[in-house]
This record gives sequence, C-alpha cells and structure tokens, in this order.
Amino acid sequence: MPPSNCDPAYMSAFSLLASRNFSIVTKEDAAIGAHTTYGGVQVGGSLRDMAPTLSKVISSSYGPYKSFIGGSVITPHLITFRGGVAANAPETIFPIRYSALEALSLSVAPSAHVFVVDQGGSYAYDGSNGCHASYGMDFFLKSETAQGQNDGADLIVFRGAGTICLERTKWYRQFGPSILAPFARVVVHEVGYVDGFVVARSFYQPDSVLQLHGDGYTGALTCTPTPVPRPLPTPLLPSPSPAAFNVWEKWEKETGAAWETLFDL
Repeated sequence: MPPSNCDPAYMSAFSLLASRNFSIVTKEDAAIGAHTTYGGVQVGGSLRDMAPTLSKVISSSYGPYKSFIGGSVITPHLITFRGGVAANAPETIFPIRYSALEALSLSVAPSAHVFVVDQGGSYAYDGSNGCHASYGMDFFLKSETAQGQNDGADLIVFRGAGTICLERTKWYRQFGPSILAPFARVVVHEVGYVDGFVVARSFYQPDSVLQLHGDGYTGALTCTPTPVPRPLPTPLLPSPSPAAFNVWEKWEKETGAAWETLFDL
C-alpha cells in the first residue's frame, strides 16, 4: 500500500486484509451462504452455513490462506476450507487485530476513493437483520459506468453502529467497494457478488448464489491527526495591595526583624 500518516499499528492490520486476501473479518458471528468465498475469513464468534445442503468453498483463490474462527463452525455445514481452518481459536493467533481496525475507522479521512459515513443507529444485539440504512455502490460512485468489479479501487468506512444493508445499484450492478464497518452489523442481500472485503461487527449473508471476492482496497489512506491538548495557562497570583505592604513595614519597625525571615525567604 502507499505510504500513510496513519498509525503504523492500524496500517499493519489493514494491509493484512489485502495481502492475505481476507473476504470477511468480524468481531462476532458470521453467517455465510455464498457458494464461493475467494479469500479466507476471520470470524471472532461462530460461523454458520446458511445453505448447509449446498457445497461451498472458502479460500478458493489467491493461494491457500487459512481461516480463523473464534467459535465453532456450526453443524450442519458443507463448507470446504481450501486453505485450512483454525476453529475455536484464541484471539491471540488471529492475524488481524480487530481493535486496530476499529481505531482506524474513527481516524481515517475521506478522499477521492475513501468515503466516510456515520450512519448512526444502535447495534443489533438481538441478531435481527432489519436495515438501519441501505446502500448500493451508486450512493457513493455516482456514475452509470461504475462496475461491480472494483479491483480494490474504493473503500467505504461506516462509523456508526446501525445495521447496514448492501444492495444492487439502480442499474442492477453488483457491489464493488470494500467495506470497513467495525461497529455495525452488515447484511448482504442478493447483489450477485461483493468484490471487496467486508469488515463488520457481525455479518449476515443468506444467498447461496452470491460470491464474496475479497479483492480489497489497496489505495492510499490518510488519517486526521489527533489534536494535542494545549496546556492550561498558569494562573497569575494577585499582587499584594499597597496597604498590605504598609502593615509589614510597621511590624518591621516595631520588632526590628525582616518579615521575610518568617517564611525562610
């Protein structure tokens, strides 16, 4: 990836999304029906097969990249992990540190190919799949020529927690850009395929005819510097009044001592 002013720890986690070709990364559970997932997956919770009577492949392309599941691969399922899988795996062996992606999403700045949205809303703790906000890629790429095959050109960052639903464009094209939505549930409807990666707190994709490509964003990222708090000014002590000095001068004349000796000055 191009040089970036973002925190190196954030960029290390983000660059692994592309270099290891992860299609899906979640903090919690993921439910996948896609018959072909080109890259591997890193799922913090359990992985559910939404079409358990149909064969499907994870890590079908890009090389034999391993998948990591923090919980179990729920049975029944017909998933073949071509790159292997570590199920019931401790977070310590996960390649991507999820907290770094959370932090990156809050500091990354918008640019020509990076779109930053705060969709608002609350996280769906009950696992429901109602859409808080729905988007086709034409919401961001305002062109009839935008293609589902995005080739890692664009990234959409969602900072809110409300459920995001991905849809086809008004021209019925697939969803091309990568998604970084670490605080939200992402629901993928019948879009044909998602060309980029998806990072989400949880993920739900029931359609068995869909593909998850994981051809992730590899363009430039710029972060907004965290402002350094300015130190508060030191308050100035009020100057003694002339009347106060007159009192001490009178005391010195009467005692023959200097008033500073009272304070070890």
